[in-house]
Amino acid sequence: MAVIPGVKVRSAVERQRLIMRTVRSGEAVQVSDLARRLGVSQMSVRRDLAQLARAGHLIRVHGGAVLAEDEPPFGVIEVERAAAKDRIGHAAAALVEDEQTIMIDIGTTTLAFARHLHGRPLTVITSSLAIVQELLPDPEIELVVLGGIVRRNYRSMVGMLAEDALRPWTPRWPRPRSSGA
Repeated sequence: MAVIPGVKVRSAVERQRLIMRTVRSGEAVQVSDLARRLGVSQMSVRRDLAQLARAGHLIRVHGGAVLAEDEPPFGVIEVERAAAKDRIGHAAAALVEDEQTIMIDIGTTTLAFARHLHGRPLTVITSSLAIVQELLPDPEIELVVLGGIVRRNYRSMVGMLAEDALRPWTPRWPRPRSSGA
């Protein structure tokens, strides 16, 4: 991405296009560097990176972002530290009461959590295709699946459609989410 001294890239769409071009070129993408190069605040860059990450185009990392394709496949992550994820899932499921409506975020630890919910009368809201696949055969669980752009590598749906679909729901508990277990 070329630096244009004194020129500010004001349009979020144009900034995001330039950010994606930079990420695809293999260049390191750091918030501070992007802010300087685009002539905008670091907060503007963080918002752009967050929106691109929600759309599944890139993955946020400390201080910047990487291409989403660089992420290991879900199946690989799922088996890493499986016993720890199962313990976390078991403990989290014990906190859920029958008849509750809960949101479950995408992830392999949250999938382990979902595996401990079988046979319980619950409503589960999720954008995780892996969690839907896990809970679909269970007639006790009502599934609410959020739409969006399919992020195949992580078996989930992301983007504005998923976010908009959440608006009418008010679960009693915050959605269980975990990354890195």
